[in-house]
Amino acid sequence: MPDWKKQAARRRDYRQAKADECIARTWPGKKDLHKWCRGREGVEHSPRCMPYAGHPLLKEWRELVCTVCGKRLAWWSPSLDPVRCPRPKPDWVTE
Repeated sequence: MPDWKKQAARRRDYRQAKADECIARTWPGKKDLHKWCRGREGVEHSPRCMPYAGHPLLKEWRELVCTVCGKRLAWWSPSLDPVRCPRPKPDWVTE
C-alpha cells in the first residue's frame, strides 16, 4: 500500500476514535535562536562587527555577526543624506 494511503487510513481512524482513546502528541519546544547561540540555553552569542558582504558598493555598512554560529544579530548603514538626517553609529560599530 502506498504511503499516502496509509496516512489517509491513519487520519480516518484518528477522526473516528473517541477523545479518551486519542493520545495527545507533544511537540518539542522551539529553540530560542535569537537569545542563545545555536539554540542552546545558556550559551551566549559572541558578536563581532564586520563589514557587510552583500554588495561591493555598500562598503560603509556594518553588521553584527556571531563568530560561532554566523547569525546576523544587527546591522547599521550610514545615512544617505548626513546633513538633513544624520544617523549616529551604535556602540558596537567599531570599524
